[in-house]
Amino acid sequence: MPIFSNRSIARMLQTIGPVIGDTKVTDLRGRLEAGAGDAIAAEWEVAIIYCLSLQGRIEAINSCDGVREPDIIYVSSDGARVAVEVTALSDRSFHDKNPMRAFSGELLRITFKNGINGFGAIQYEIGSTDSPNGPVLGVPSRRDMAGFFASDAFRTFVAKIKSAPASPGEMAFQINGVRSRLKFVPGTRFGGGTHATFNLPVDVRSNPISSRLKAKDSQIAGSGLELPSVVFLCDADCYVLEREKISGNAASAAEIIELFLNGRHSGPFQRARSRSRRINGVVACRVKEEGSWFRPDFRRRHVVSEVVRNRSETCHALRDDCLAEIAACVHHLPPIARMPVNALTAPRWPTHYGGYRMPGGGPNSMKIEMSLTTLQRLLAGTLPTDQFARDHGKLVEQFKRATDAGKLISALKIKECPDDDDDWVEIELNAVAPTHLFKEGKDEAKGEQSPPSAANVAPD
Repeated sequence: MPIFSNRSIARMLQTIGPVIGDTKVTDLRGRLEAGAGDAIAAEWEVAIIYCLSLQGRIEAINSCDGVREPDIIYVSSDGARVAVEVTALSDRSFHDKNPMRAFSGELLRITFKNGINGFGAIQYEIGSTDSPNGPVLGVPSRRDMAGFFASDAFRTFVAKIKSAPASPGEMAFQINGVRSRLKFVPGTRFGGGTHATFNLPVDVRSNPISSRLKAKDSQIAGSGLELPSVVFLCDADCYVLEREKISGNAASAAEIIELFLNGRHSGPFQRARSRSRRINGVVACRVKEEGSWFRPDFRRRHVVSEVVRNRSETCHALRDDCLAEIAACVHHLPPIARMPVNALTAPRWPTHYGGYRMPGGGPNSMKIEMSLTTLQRLLAGTLPTDQFARDHGKLVEQFKRATDAGKLISALKIKECPDDDDDWVEIELNAVAPTHLFKEGKDEAKGEQSPPSAANVAPD
């Protein structure tokens, strides 16, 4: 699933389609359909080109066989033409080397499969050893992952937990020359554990950011375009790009970009030499999330951009105000639906699943809003009723109160959410159930009223 909603991406792609052409649209649709990292890169490309089309004017680049052109030409407010390339950056190389995410994910899957989560949680302490290219964790490689979890030692560890769920358990193991261990902690809900940070660049000249910029520099040079150029470096789950500051001796994203463009920076690697004459500026875009983890409706995600200008002599000059104008296009981005790390996997539930809202009604009426996609899944039989009731306790309680009071559904209204991949359905309960037709007068005589309605009830 994407960082932006599918609806937002489709709307943006439809807007820029007439400019970029059918061939480019077909390519982008195919990458979006493929999912995972390729889809994230494609949606960033769609989003930035769309924002540039709102900021100024865009022109397609005529493609040539065997030549990889930049994504688009931007025409500024004063007529300056600039080649723009959009690229997404992830920590895939770090995770290939240390597949900690795959290890913890499989551990969690096995925990739920065996019902261990009903008794406690499995936690881990992963050792590591240093290497010239950064820490090497004591976890199995992707190739050896299945064998580790199918081993006699791990199976015995799980069996002991299931046979004595009130007792702590431990499994020690050694991989890559370092010792690690798994611990079963009864009575806790939280798994997870500790390990060394492995996705920070240890070499300012050789890392995912500098490697990507070097490739883009060569691409722009090989395109034959005699124009200044700007590269958008977008967050596709990149640890160093996501952080404003980096502690220790590791270089930050801004320092790496500064070194690549200008051949110097003020960090610990100031003696290193590199520089680009083709890229006039880099706009680094990271996705930031703020708010409460316990109140999803109060979480806010937005894009923070940082501009690093090439202050050295370049092949083609670009004024500061033009670079600022191009960078400002990110203000046109649609709402962020999910963080990049979550966009790598398909969500199990609809966007509004588990939540409900009560916008209020009259003294004798009641309105309840719930996820439209959830309702459709429930009616289609793909969502079991017991699962729905378990995950929507407060919503079910409101419907039960209305039913007990003799209220019947009188109207349905769809409330569309154009930037989400789910809508709200407003259910009005304003009719009298046949079973209560002769109780209405009696209840009014006793002074009984309909259940009170609440406003803006938080999701369950």
